[in-house]
Amino acid sequence: MPEFGEKQRKVAQKRIRRLDREIAGRDYLCGNALTIADITLYTALRFFRVAGFTVDDETPTLKAWYERVSAHPGAAGCTLR
Repeated sequence: MPEFGEKQRKVAQKRIRRLDREIAGRDYLCGNALTIADITLYTALRFFRVAGFTVDDETPTLKAWYERVSAHPGAAGCTLR
């Protein structure tokens, strides 16, 4: 099973890089306002940290988006222990 996990890690990294390109020029995923799409992705990325994924300098657009959503008042209570 470790081979499957590593294969899926590479797929996820590829998709994260694509997402970084796709959201260029936008404040949020679907325009200028926070939507359920942003909340869903934000939650998924927080869970991805458990698998060692981080939003970092390799995906600068996604990193800026993540920081913007993290700073939103609605995200204040969202913590993973």
